[in-house]
Amino acid sequence: MKVRIRMIGRTREDWARQAEAEYHKRLRPWMRLDGEELRAEELRPGRNAEDCRQLEGQRLLSGLDPRAVCVALDASGTLEDSPSFAALLGGWLESGAPELAFLIGGTEGLAPPVLQRADTVLSLSRMTFTHQMVRLFLVEQLYRACMIRAGRPYHR
Repeated sequence: MKVRIRMIGRTREDWARQAEAEYHKRLRPWMRLDGEELRAEELRPGRNAEDCRQLEGQRLLSGLDPRAVCVALDASGTLEDSPSFAALLGGWLESGAPELAFLIGGTEGLAPPVLQRADTVLSLSRMTFTHQMVRLFLVEQLYRACMIRAGRPYHR
């Protein structure tokens, strides 16, 4: 199964890119993980936050296989501990879907159509993080979930 992280905006800091690359490398035995950085919209005269959110939402959803399992990351989503997330990941990976897509919004959050399309809305925390930190936390949790599923001690 193809696993994608689709994120609005770019990771600009080298340290974050390096950390993310390390987890991508660690995940290779368990999954093919692709990251996609999609252009963020800018607030400007005649374009409000909702307009930006809608345009970014269209961008997040474009090109997704209609049979994909979609997981939207949003502060309003359910909170899971790492073992529960590992179980969810196992179910998604074994679902027979062609793709698992994690969707991360920009500074204005996710548009309602993205949340409606999502099979699961997941929160990493009730705190607010930059989208680039969310992606780093997500790849670490994906690795942790793989270690839990494999019975390895990393997660302790």
